[in-house]
Amino acid sequence: MAVFVHHSGVRGVCDCALCGICAAGIGSQRQDKGDQVVQRQEDQDSTLHILAKTGFFFVLGTCMLHGFIRDGAITWTPTILYRMDEGGALSPAVFSLILPVLNFIGVMVGFALRRRGSRPHSVVSVMMITAIVCALPLLVALKSLALTAVLLGCMCAAMYGANTMLTGLIPFEYHRVGKTGMTAGLVDSCIYAGSALAGVLAGGVYEGMGAQALAALWALSAVISILLMRVSGRMSAEYWKRFE
Repeated sequence: MAVFVHHSGVRGVCDCALCGICAAGIGSQRQDKGDQVVQRQEDQDSTLHILAKTGFFFVLGTCMLHGFIRDGAITWTPTILYRMDEGGALSPAVFSLILPVLNFIGVMVGFALRRRGSRPHSVVSVMMITAIVCALPLLVALKSLALTAVLLGCMCAAMYGANTMLTGLIPFEYHRVGKTGMTAGLVDSCIYAGSALAGVLAGGVYEGMGAQALAALWALSAVISILLMRVSGRMSAEYWKRFE
């Protein structure tokens, strides 16, 4: 009887050991399959894939155009007013003093639109529409010094309202995939590139064809920006649904 129990115990130990080995093997296979699934998901959602699916490259195009309009208006408005005032330094000086206040108002308006439920892409589009509304009258109304100053001031304010959305809130959307810093850096780089164009291209247009041609170029840049943001907004909204 004791021998039977002894043999049964040894057999039970062996069976338990065999079951443990099998369970470990199955668990290892499942872990390997799970790792493969995770790896495939990571490969599928690579950085370029995410940026492409969210329309981020369209955002970068808007950033370059935004930098061109923003810094172009800030850089050349004092010169335009100076020449319209026939060399008087008072108008450019007053504009330079008032401009920070106008820019602050533009930023506050942008955040107000955001709090009302508008996506950052939509806020940027609204600001670009404002820039168009301000630029078009400049094509025919540059004889009025006061009106020109008001329109260019509003354009600068609108660009600063869009600036906060582009540099802050749109990159923040990518915190879900851990790419906020990278996208913010790309945005800043493209804005700086547009700013460089504002000094070279805008200056050449203004000196060669006049302020009306420069205003038309700003308006065209704003129209293209609206189209880019519309496409990007739809693509990003569709992509981020998976995280809701």
